[in-house]
Amino acid sequence: MIASISGRPRLLAALLVSLPVSGCATWRSYEAGPGLSAGQSLPYYLRATREDSSRTVLTAPFVRADTLYGQRDRDLIAVPVAEIVHLERQRVNPGRTAALVFGVPAAALGLTYLFVCGSNDCNPGF
Repeated sequence: MIASISGRPRLLAALLVSLPVSGCATWRSYEAGPGLSAGQSLPYYLRATREDSSRTVLTAPFVRADTLYGQRDRDLIAVPVAEIVHLERQRVNPGRTAALVFGVPAAALGLTYLFVCGSNDCNPGF
């Protein structure tokens, strides 16, 4: 019981750190060159848009023969290369990430100071 209580603050801290960073990811077009081929180096996350406008996000994708494979929710997904009309890779924007990770807490601290010390004299009494 005690071990589970001490694990909750760590989980909460990990979530608070990871959520802002994951919020600054965007999808950018990925040009695979003349075409996808077996043995080609691919980004770790790849989003494939099919002819019917459905999108599939693949983790650790690879090409074998004429099919793009990758994991999604622990399942192996196969997408025929002929059905893919657009590929995108996930990119993290460092400027937005820095603004979110450092700017938002700084603004919250500043607003807290204004609310708490705005009408009171917040000088230390030492």
